[in-house]
Amino acid sequence: MLKGMKSVKRKNIPNRLIKLEPMDRPTTSHSGSRDSGENRNSISANMSMSKIIDIGEMNKSPFEQVKEQLDLAANPIDLEDALLSFAQAAQGIIDTTGLSKADIDVYNQMSPKFSAMIDSKDVENGKPLDKSVRITSATFIHMFEGLRIISNNISNILRPATRTSARTPNIVTPVHGNVGIKAVLPPIKPACPATERKPETPRKNDSPVEHFQGIMARDLFRISTREENDSFFLSSDIPDVLIDLILPDKPVKVRTYAAKAIKNATNNEKFRKLIVSLPNFDAVYTLLSYQDKNFNAIWDVASGIFRNLMIEKENHEQFIKNNLHIHLMTFLLKNVGLNDPIIRSIATNCFSVLNKVSGFDDIRASLLENFTPHQLVTIFLYYMKITDKSALVQRLAYVYADFASYEDSILEESAKITDPVDVAILTDKLAADFLAKDDLALAYILQVIANLSVDKECSQILSLSDNIPPLFARFKYGANERAGLNLLCVAANFTSHDPMWCPKELIDALPVAIVSKNLQSIIEALRALCNLALAPNDIIISSKLPELLIILIRHPSSEVVCYALQTLTNLVPQGGVRRRFREAKGVEAVLEALDVDEIDEAVLEAAAKLIMNYGAISSEEASLFIEKLSEFDCSGVDIVDVFKDFLRKQTLVSV
Repeated sequence: MLKGMKSVKRKNIPNRLIKLEPMDRPTTSHSGSRDSGENRNSISANMSMSKIIDIGEMNKSPFEQVKEQLDLAANPIDLEDALLSFAQAAQGIIDTTGLSKADIDVYNQMSPKFSAMIDSKDVENGKPLDKSVRITSATFIHMFEGLRIISNNISNILRPATRTSARTPNIVTPVHGNVGIKAVLPPIKPACPATERKPETPRKNDSPVEHFQGIMARDLFRISTREENDSFFLSSDIPDVLIDLILPDKPVKVRTYAAKAIKNATNNEKFRKLIVSLPNFDAVYTLLSYQDKNFNAIWDVASGIFRNLMIEKENHEQFIKNNLHIHLMTFLLKNVGLNDPIIRSIATNCFSVLNKVSGFDDIRASLLENFTPHQLVTIFLYYMKITDKSALVQRLAYVYADFASYEDSILEESAKITDPVDVAILTDKLAADFLAKDDLALAYILQVIANLSVDKECSQILSLSDNIPPLFARFKYGANERAGLNLLCVAANFTSHDPMWCPKELIDALPVAIVSKNLQSIIEALRALCNLALAPNDIIISSKLPELLIILIRHPSSEVVCYALQTLTNLVPQGGVRRRFREAKGVEAVLEALDVDEIDEAVLEAAAKLIMNYGAISSEEASLFIEKLSEFDCSGVDIVDVFKDFLRKQTLVSV
């Protein structure tokens, strides 16, 4: 730059076709998101154990007094006292004589009442308890302690060589060509409605070990449903107990309830950090390779566990190393074509995990190595099609938008795909009733549409929708209206491919966006308007938009100034705009735009093109422009020489 000359910054104005920056990741409040104890199956139709062995003579059991307390319990406090006595009696028995046949017989008489309490049912008639009757958390904790004492004693008698540490089987990474992952559980609802579920053959005589594992798992789950009990799960050995109960050698329902308890407990930050630090934590991954008729139910819970654990960023690397993202996508692909609540619930959990990592290049590359673009786009569009919940829309759209932003193969496939879904599903979803007042979910869908519409074929398909124009009247395009901003970006990208895409609703919305004082909305509105001005447009000409553009030439943002100048350049030759440009002091506004210490090259070029297109400047005005240009170091800006030649000629002309 010559000494004393003003500088010209090299072009800093983005291309007219842009992809939106990622929105904030959708988040789920974990307060109140625990699985509850409603509508679940009991572990067994009969909670009594099979006969184990005669352990001692038939003497009166200390459990007799506990049973009497339980029978006489008239309120939740009485139940709590009875279960405290149960835990104390169990410890006393083990510390002295050991379990006897009498102890087991009395226990078998009490266990149906334990089951009823866990299920929130009246211990006498089995009917659901009134909601006002709230069994205390301490009741379930005392029950668990007593059960664990007995279980440990029986396990030692029957299986003295039982291992003391959990096994951690290796997980085989699934391959998309042979999708075979199966796994465990849901946020507390059964895998299918009770009316559709096939009845199981009752196991009247569980083995003693299975019996106690089953009832302990259910009890732990019940304890976990209340946030007030979180400290219980931070006890030294409870996490290890839970991990042991989800191992593959346990009955499916034991694993299910233990996994539900883990899922609920992972709502607590301390527990999330504790459980992943356990040496046997890898056992949790076995839930993702589970093969059983309860596959979807287990997956629902397992995916919920990982959804919660992904809250901690330090967990991401470990899960990626274990190919969690591959497992999740494999499940989603395998279930394309199915549509039921539990599949949608699992999909929500899967995309809740994936949206934490989809912005990473290596994750997208890994998924594209294991799945074809067609498979990935099929997953995105199919689950968008079947969802009726905002949570899934937000998370899925976030992931899809990341892929559309960075992966050209996803753009190309989105334009080509027709079977079993097509990209028009996105615009169809805009009219869904459940999104009628949900601007946030709408914003995420529009983000995907905006990024996909960078591709001409995608834009041609998406712009055919009748669901987009009505949305323009919905927003004021302020700083907090991300959906409005994304909608303007959609319009800008549509019009870049087709300047004739000009619904009246868009024209009506542009002035609203321009006066919104939201810089991003103003820029996107001007991008759309600049594209529309490439073709004759009577609606724009008959509006006050030309005058508004002249005002924007004085805007402090160089990007706004540039787009305003470019749009006026396209409009000036059209009917009557040249006269209106003069009347609104457009020439003076352009001169003011050059009266700066530093100017963007794109602004300088746009100003030159506008004035040359306008043409009708006086010799005095031409001299003023020459004077302004002489203050800048314009070397390398090709159009300046052409502009100066034009101005010199104008100095010889009197207008």
